[in-house]
Amino acid sequence: MSHHPESETVVVSPEEFIALEQRISESNLSPADSALVIKSLHFMLWLQRSLAHAKLRARA
Repeated sequence: MSHHPESETVVVSPEEFIALEQRISESNLSPADSALVIKSLHFMLWLQRSLAHAKLRARA
């Protein structure tokens, strides 16, 4: 894997995220691949929120 995209904040509503999860689950990915993608998305959003929270706490 040599492609490293620039990092950017991902903004998605809860409804959009649920719809995305459903589309991934219904895709032709294997169940294991689908689960990995969904878990990765959950982690990405959790990490984004955690970093934003830590940044706010550091400023205070």
